[in-house]
Amino acid sequence: MSNTMKHVPPFYLACAVMFWAWHAQVLALGAAMAILLEAPRIARARWDFGAAGFARIADLCTWAFVILAGYLTFNRGMPLPILEIFMWLPLIWLPLMTAQLFSASGQVPLSALFLMLRPGRSGAPEDRNIDFGYAYVVVCALSAGTANLRHDGYYAGLLLLTAWALWRLRPARYRGYVWVAMFALSAALGYAGHLGLSQAQQFVMESTSSFFGGGSRTDPYKSVTDIGQIGELKQSDRIVLRVTLPQDMKVPVLLHRASYNAYGSPSWLARDAPFVAVGSGPDRSNWDLLHNGSAATAVSASSRITVSHPIERGKAVLALPNGTVRIEQLPAQVMQRNALDTVMIESQEDLVTYSAWSDANAGARDAPRETDLRMPRQEAPALNELVARLQLKDRPAREVLPAIRDYFARDFAYSTYLPAAKSEATPLADFLLVTHAGHCEYFATATTLLLRAAGVPARYATGYSVQEWSPLEDKYIVRERHAHAWARAWIDGRWVDFDTTPPVWFNAEAQGAPRTQRFADLWSWATYRYARWRIEEPVAYRNSGLALIALLATILLWRMFSGQPLAVARRRRAAPAAGIKQPGADSEFYRIEAQLTRAGCARAPHESLSAWLARIGGDHANINVAPLQELLRLHYRYRFDPRGLTAQERETLAAQAQRWLQMHASRG
Repeated sequence: MSNTMKHVPPFYLACAVMFWAWHAQVLALGAAMAILLEAPRIARARWDFGAAGFARIADLCTWAFVILAGYLTFNRGMPLPILEIFMWLPLIWLPLMTAQLFSASGQVPLSALFLMLRPGRSGAPEDRNIDFGYAYVVVCALSAGTANLRHDGYYAGLLLLTAWALWRLRPARYRGYVWVAMFALSAALGYAGHLGLSQAQQFVMESTSSFFGGGSRTDPYKSVTDIGQIGELKQSDRIVLRVTLPQDMKVPVLLHRASYNAYGSPSWLARDAPFVAVGSGPDRSNWDLLHNGSAATAVSASSRITVSHPIERGKAVLALPNGTVRIEQLPAQVMQRNALDTVMIESQEDLVTYSAWSDANAGARDAPRETDLRMPRQEAPALNELVARLQLKDRPAREVLPAIRDYFARDFAYSTYLPAAKSEATPLADFLLVTHAGHCEYFATATTLLLRAAGVPARYATGYSVQEWSPLEDKYIVRERHAHAWARAWIDGRWVDFDTTPPVWFNAEAQGAPRTQRFADLWSWATYRYARWRIEEPVAYRNSGLALIALLATILLWRMFSGQPLAVARRRRAAPAAGIKQPGADSEFYRIEAQLTRAGCARAPHESLSAWLARIGGDHANINVAPLQELLRLHYRYRFDPRGLTAQERETLAAQAQRWLQMHASRG
C-alpha cells in the first residue's frame, strides 16, 4: 500500500471531492472523481512515473488552468471570472492526485510542483517527495467556498473534514472527550470570528465609500455627505465614464444620477419616491422615458450625447443630462425610474454604451411636492437670516436664482480642506455665515435649502461634471473625482440644474493627481478598447479566443507526449515501495533506540526523543544517557537538515553510536 493510502484515511479524498461537488452543484462529476480517487484501493496496477513523468503531469494541470481561464474569459467576458476559475481547481489538479495514487512511490516529487527544483536549475536543492493528499483536500475545501452558496453547511462540512484529519494526530496524553471539547470551542470561536469579520468588512466598505466620495456607485435612496467632516478630502483619478458631446454643446455638462428631497445632517434621503418600470420595445434596447414605452419622442439631433458606462454587479444608476426623454442602444433586462428622475438598470453586460436624447424645453414629468419646500429645524435660523439679508422672500423664482448665484460667487471660496468649526452653529450654518469655504456638497446643500427658504421648490442632485477632454481617446472622460453635487430648482414648470460651486473646484481637484496618471490613463484606455472590441466584434473575439485556446492545447499535448513513455511497475498493491529512501534512514541512532526498547525503556508515542532520553536518565541510573544528547543532535541534523552532515560528522555519529552500544551491551 502506498504512503498516501497510509496517511490519508480511507474514503477521505472521496468525501472531500463530494463536499466540493455539492457546493459546485456538480454531483455527478464529483461522484465519478470520487470513484477514480478510491479505485487504487482495489486496483493493483501501479506505474513508475519518475520525476520527469510527474513534472509533465503537473505541467498538464498548469496548462489546464490557463486554458480554462482563457475559455471563461472569452465566453464570460472581463473582468476575469477569478472565483469561477478557482471553483474548478479540484478537477484541474485531479490528474496529479490520481497519478500519485496509481504510482509505485505513492508520493509526488517537489520538483514537479516548483520549476526552481527541476534538474538543471542553478542552485536547485536536493529533490524531496511529498504526500499531495491533504493538500488536495485543502484545494477541495477552498474551491467549495468559492461557490458561495451562503449557508452554514459549508462551515459544518469544513469542520467535519478538519476533525477527521486531526483526530488521527491528537496527542495521546489527552483523553478523547478533552480533544472533542477543545475542537468544539475552536469551532465556535471560528464561527463567531467569521460573523465579526463579515460585519467589519461591511463597516469598512461603508466607511471607505463615504471617505472616497462614493466613487462610481450611487445609492438612489441615500447620499451621505462629508458636511461636518474635518481634514483633506481624497478623490480617485480612476476613469468611470467616457462621453461624446455634440460640437455645439458647451462644457461643463452636468450628468445627473440621483436626486434627494429630505435632509437630515449629514445625509440626503429620497423619500416617497418608489421606482417604477420603464417600458421598452421588443429588443429591450430603446427606452422612452417621457411616454413610458409609447411612440418615440421627436428631439433635435443637437441634444444627443453618447455615454460609455461600466456595469458593476449587474446593476447601475445611469448618468443622464437633464431633460432626458429617450435612451437608445442600451441593452438591459430591467429599467426603473423614480419620481426624482433617477434611472436604474439591470444588465448582463459589464460595459454599455448608450445614447441619451434630451429636450431642454420639455415639461417636467414630476411636479414638486410639499417635501421639496421642507427645511430642517436646526438649519432654519441661519437660512431665514440669509433670506432676509438678500431680500429673497416673495421674489419671483427667476430673480431668486441670480441673487443666490451672486452671493456665493462674491463671498465664497472652494476648499477641499475642512478645518474644525470655530462656532457652536451647525456645520452648514458655519459655512453660510462664518467660514464661507467648502466643497460642492456644502454649496449644493446650502443652495437647495436656501431656495426652499425663499419659497422655491428645490432638490439636492448628484452626478458628474463633464469637462476634461482626452486627446488619446478623442472624447471627454469622467473620473471619480469629477463626482459633483448641485441643486435642482423648479422654474417655469420644469426642474432646472443650478450649480453654485465656484468653477475653480475642477482644477483644484486635479492638483493632487499623481505623476503616474498618464500611464494609468493609457492602461484604462487599452482595457476599454478591448472591452468595446469584444462587444462590437463578437465573432472575431470568439475566433481569437478559440485560436489562443487551440495553441495552448497544442503546446500542452506536445509537452505531455514529448517525454519517455511510462513504465509499468509490476508490484502488488501491498508491496512496499522499494525506491523510497528517507534521508537519515540509516542513522545508527535507530539501533540505540531499538536496544533501549529491548531493555524495557520503550518511548511513548507522544514523547520526543529528547524528552524520552531525559526520562530514561531519571528512571534508570545504570544507563548512561549523557553521550546520547550529542548523538541525538547529529541524528536530527542527519535526518532533517537539508544540508545533512559532513563526512567527518557522519563518521563521528557512527563511531560514537557503536561505542555506546558496545558499552551498554557489556553492562547489560
